[in-house]
Amino acid sequence: MASTLATRFAAFTSVGAIGTVAHYLTLVLLVEMGGANSALAAAAGAGLGAIVNYTLNYRFTFRSKARHLDSVPRFAATAIAGMLLSAFIVHMSVRWGAPYLAGQVAATGIVLLAGFASSQFWVFRRDCHGRTD
Repeated sequence: MASTLATRFAAFTSVGAIGTVAHYLTLVLLVEMGGANSALAAAAGAGLGAIVNYTLNYRFTFRSKARHLDSVPRFAATAIAGMLLSAFIVHMSVRWGAPYLAGQVAATGIVLLAGFASSQFWVFRRDCHGRTD
């Protein structure tokens, strides 16, 4: 089980990197080539990154059989919670005198672990018979 969990965590991390590339690539292309507003382009990039993350984690990381009607709202809740947690950690880090980038590095690690746990045990959870909730 531990090696399966470690392999799944590595896949989850890799999927996150792919989603981040999709996010940034969309942002840069929309702003630099499309002349889009940077805030709207960032939102579009984040949306595409989330779709990439959900799709790849659903199909490959967790090999889920859950109905999208069940797993998409859970994924969205996890993503929103991660964003809020990240903002809180950065805010508190700066308030305590740490550089904002140090706070963001800490937030990234914490949100990565929390997001994986949430995905493993809630978003794409399977029971002992291989069925999803």
